[in-house]
Amino acid sequence: MANVLPAGAQKEMWRFYRARFLFVAALALLASAAVTLLALLPAYVVLRIEEKTLSENVPLVTLPASVQDKSDRANISRAQALVVRLSPVASSTTASLDALNAAIGVRPSGIVLQSLSYTAGQQGTIVISGEAPGGAAINAYRIALSADTRFKTVSVPISDLARTQRGRFTITLTGAF
Repeated sequence: MANVLPAGAQKEMWRFYRARFLFVAALALLASAAVTLLALLPAYVVLRIEEKTLSENVPLVTLPASVQDKSDRANISRAQALVVRLSPVASSTTASLDALNAAIGVRPSGIVLQSLSYTAGQQGTIVISGEAPGGAAINAYRIALSADTRFKTVSVPISDLARTQRGRFTITLTGAF
């Protein structure tokens, strides 16, 4: 079957339908954009109204940080550092985790633990470093650790025990953990 329209008329017809198709596609995209805008408009309006009422009604007040807040922040930072350092141990055997919990649990008040070093094995070691108010507190910690049967030896340098004022200390524990 032969086409009855001449070539120039065919091109004009295709141009007409192409323009009509682009026009309808553009209208469809505009309609979907309008629906999307109308769907998001209530959320935008609510946020703007809330923002305006909050800024008008509630004055912004900042309280100065107290000494206790700073101390709490420092303790939280230390605890987070310990969690990061102890996370590999938490995934290991429970005997080592129990030994670490026991070492931390008998800590007397006033002693601040700053780092724990752990080596697993039959002759495993735990090295506890921290800060204490004096040699008496370190000795009390040593006695509490010695009472636990998990630890074969508990050693503290004599210089740490002889200290009369606040300072750093190191305790080394050995055992099968």
